[in-house]
Amino acid sequence: MAEARSAFREAEKQYALRKVRVRRRWEVAEVDLTDVVDARELPCDGCGTATIQGHPGLLLLPHALCASEQATLARMALAHVPGGARRTNLGPTHGCVSGIWEASRRGHRHVRTEGQARWTPSRGHDGESTDQQCPKASALLQKLRWTSLGAAYDWSTRTYDPDGPALPQELVRSCTSLVRQCNVDGQEFVAEAALVNFYRPGDVLCGHVDDAEADLEQPLVSISLGCTAVFLMGGRTREVAPTPIL
Repeated sequence: MAEARSAFREAEKQYALRKVRVRRRWEVAEVDLTDVVDARELPCDGCGTATIQGHPGLLLLPHALCASEQATLARMALAHVPGGARRTNLGPTHGCVSGIWEASRRGHRHVRTEGQARWTPSRGHDGESTDQQCPKASALLQKLRWTSLGAAYDWSTRTYDPDGPALPQELVRSCTSLVRQCNVDGQEFVAEAALVNFYRPGDVLCGHVDDAEADLEQPLVSISLGCTAVFLMGGRTREVAPTPIL
């Protein structure tokens, strides 16, 4: 007998992208958004923040970033892909992929020789190595799922390495400004670490709890850029039906 799904899992299935067969071709199935809360339509206070009943501590800023600010952060996320095996999901297999965005634009390939990784023009490719041995930067970019900026996050131990490089200043400024806009009590907030997730149509980030930070009294800033998606804000357990937010 199949194990019953939790309320959270049921919601994940409900809002996941699905394709259906229509007249010999696959099409994206429509998703019922009747119960989804559109953050853009929520009433905001004088600071531009909105809340949702049943989720204390959750502050939404639907109109926090203008188009140019969003574009700046999107460019930063791609231009500041760090090196190191623990810095991206590509690290364990391909090593350092720093500069992958520019390498992709230039049509370069990723080459590893004697443990060192580098980008090389495709025209200089020897033609004998396979795409798996010397993959195109554009192909690796399609496989990029996450990067760790600032203090590196160790997924196995769920801890941060405080000796990592500083965060890009444009990201620090944006986070400080957003927290200040929420009127959060305490000292001036300065971000020290960030996880950047890259999503493509159909990708899903499973439900989780962000509790690996050393000081859980500090705000946690989440910035969403690009395509519209459904965010599930859960309760204390997976048995509590989450609130879907657009």
